[in-house]
Amino acid sequence: MIPKNPKRIVIDASVSYSASDLKPDADLVVRLCCETLETIQKYNYQLVFTEEIIYEWNKHSTKFSRRWLRNMLERKRVVKISISEDKSISQKVNLVVTDIGVRKLILKDCHLVDAALAADRIVLSRDEQVKYHLCRYAEVILEIQQICWMNPADPDEKVVAWIKSGAKHSDCRKLVPHDAGRKPRRRKPKDR
Repeated sequence: MIPKNPKRIVIDASVSYSASDLKPDADLVVRLCCETLETIQKYNYQLVFTEEIIYEWNKHSTKFSRRWLRNMLERKRVVKISISEDKSISQKVNLVVTDIGVRKLILKDCHLVDAALAADRIVLSRDEQVKYHLCRYAEVILEIQQICWMNPADPDEKVVAWIKSGAKHSDCRKLVPHDAGRKPRRRKPKDR
């Protein structure tokens, strides 16, 4: 069943990079990322882009994700937004996060959080480390708690089923301090 009011979703380039042409022997990560993008398109969700997100997608996309994006553009399912400096959470991150390495890591993906806050507060990303650190600071940067951050490559998160059922916000999917106890899974580094 296609939702009546499809949501505007921010998709990190890490998902775009992982979605490649499906082959019968494709690994689980590739399959899940491809299925996620296909489901977003089939159920008429919108993709949220900022200048930074467009730049990252252009840099890290695959043949599959470029074709998918072209289809989304043709169907007018891409929403371009701009975030003013005063609306960005990066200022709060700079004030609150004292560990320089963690601050750099979070600042690298602040544009995803900013875009999600300007849209329907949903981010799809494979970056478990950023998710972990955002949860750690969600208690003091309250806007973070509004974000549903999901990893489509994690089969336990059941992202495709969640999208099919309307992508409703639930506490178990939000970036809240209780998630900070889980250590982030290290993903295998890939040459980009």
